[in-house]
Amino acid sequence: MTLPLTSVDLSPHQELAFPFLQTAVRIDQARQNPDDREALMAVLEGNALLWTHIKNSFSQNFDEIPQEYHEFLMRMSDFMMKSAIVLNRSLDLDLMDKLVALNLNMCEQILTSPPSNGSAGSA
Repeated sequence: MTLPLTSVDLSPHQELAFPFLQTAVRIDQARQNPDDREALMAVLEGNALLWTHIKNSFSQNFDEIPQEYHEFLMRMSDFMMKSAIVLNRSLDLDLMDKLVALNLNMCEQILTSPPSNGSAGSA
């Protein structure tokens, strides 16, 4: 059963972290129902688009972002896109577990990072 996840009354940090938590949950749910390939591919495509959006948003809106963060986001976005392609060809539960872990880790990193003076909540 898929539970609806919505962001209501969240701080800017929570709002930025929420899509990563939501995506991790959705990937895990799709992992538990591998026969629904259409739902699986929709989740994986959404995951790749999330990481690409974050990469582009940070690159465009935060001039002060350290180069290593920019490079990290570039690599993660590329990895998520390639993972979706690989998983479309062949189901790999270990890779899906890694995608869940990476999304949860990003969520945690955002939530534990100090607030910035920029508008991180609108990224």
